[in-house]
Amino acid sequence: MNHPSAKALIQTLAAVGKADIATIYFSGHGFRANNLDYICINAKEHFPVKHLVTQAKRHVLIIDSCRTPLDTRLYGDIISGIGYHFPTSDPERARKLYNYYVANSPEGDALIFATEVNKPSLDTETGGVYTKSLMTVLHNWPDTEKERVMTIRQAFKRSVKVSKSYEQKQNPKLYYHRSQHATQIPFGVNLEAHSQ
Repeated sequence: MNHPSAKALIQTLAAVGKADIATIYFSGHGFRANNLDYICINAKEHFPVKHLVTQAKRHVLIIDSCRTPLDTRLYGDIISGIGYHFPTSDPERARKLYNYYVANSPEGDALIFATEVNKPSLDTETGGVYTKSLMTVLHNWPDTEKERVMTIRQAFKRSVKVSKSYEQKQNPKLYYHRSQHATQIPFGVNLEAHSQ
């Protein structure tokens, strides 16, 4: 969704129901007020991050936005394209493998914030620092690893290191809800490693 209304967002989240897995990725403006984190979904509306949690058995939230106080937020468009594409010779097999790992992973909710409380989420000339870091980890993964699957925890740990190379002051955070084992939810599947 691009700049949805709050009503449209609520309807979309409700439609997820009790899916096996739901992943929500937001890159844009955000702020913190009254001890809650918000995302700016369009120029007039903001939405509490905690209300993005669905009833899915496994839920992953990745929020690349500022967590600074309300009076520092800005509205406007941001650069979201980072120029990476992930072609695969067999997308159907990749989907089947991913579904297998999801079905065999623990249930719970994992939440990644691009930055810590009361801190900004910074941009580079090609997009958000954290978004770029996470995509760099995934882009380079098949070239350097023999792992068959990358979990949320592994992706987060690697992306923090890359993020620091772009911006030392930004400190991403990983949280979980319902179960700390939610960080073992699969984030990516390495087809090359499955072929060996």
